[in-house]
Amino acid sequence: LLEFVGPHIEVDYIMNPSVNFTVAISTVFVLVLAGAVAGFFPAWRAANIHTIDALRDE
Repeated sequence: LLEFVGPHIEVDYIMNPSVNFTVAISTVFVLVLAGAVAGFFPAWRAANIHTIDALRDE
């Protein structure tokens, strides 16, 4: 499919892909922030559970 469709695509960002440096740095910053927030809340909840309650089999 790409062999047939590829030559007919003349969009500039497909022919010459490039990324602005500020966009790349801001994307890395947003992904690191999202990962930190996503990991913080489960870790905070797990840290607040007492050890005996976590090991108790119900």
